Amino acid sequence: MVLPTTAHSAFHKAAHYFGVEALFVDVDPQTFRADPEAMAAAVRDDTVLVVGSAPSYAHEVLDPITELGALAADRGIRCHVDACIGGWVLPHLDAGRRQDFHRARRDEHQRRPASHAYTPKGISRLLHRVRRSGAVTSSHRQPGRLHHTQLDDAVDQVRRPLAAAWAITRAIRSQQYAVLARTARGATLAIARGVDGATGSAGRGGARLDPATLASDGSCDVFTIADEMLARG
Repeated sequence: MVLPTTAHSAFHKAAHYFGVEALFVDVDPQTFRADPEAMAAAVRDDTVLVVGSAPSYAHEVLDPITELGALAADRGIRCHVDACIGGWVLPHLDAGRRQDFHRARRDEHQRRPASHAYTPKGISRLLHRVRRSGAVTSSHRQPGRLHHTQLDDAVDQVRRPLAAAWAITRAIRSQQYAVLARTARGATLAIARGVDGATGSAGRGGARLDPATLASDGSCDVFTIADEMLARG
């Protein structure tokens, strides 16, 4: 599989369990987005999957999904989009950018209702263009942090968050999700504007969604800034 270095560690897990070689491609050093030309150059005759993120977990930027989807389609390869956050937020921020398999030429994408849909953790949705019919892993290769995942076979532990997610999404509904998405993004933009005016720090990634990435030039500690922001509400 060909994937940017910013792809989620779940792909490392999949490569390990299915015996597939993961070819990591460097992202653009300024935008942190996947580089379609570099991704295309990494594709081989035995490539089975091209990966993109909407957005990437570590830097919260949108990869060029349309270009990656076209690349995969032209080579006859499946394209997977990790839309853990974007799958919920993007459609509610802009109705014109709703997730569309055919427009973006993707084969499958993943959404996670937790956090941005305000549901409990423990469930996720994998959507396929075409109908298709347990492990514990840890990875340190994903930028940002050590990531640990577990699949639990206990049916009761699956039923509870699934039932809660159904109830919560039915209660909030699309119109209110749109209000929540715009409110969260407005707060993010306000934080990004404030950070850009501070000495030694800047916002990265353009704050396209409601998460934001902050960077410093070494004259201040971004973790101290985060702690102070939390303490001030």
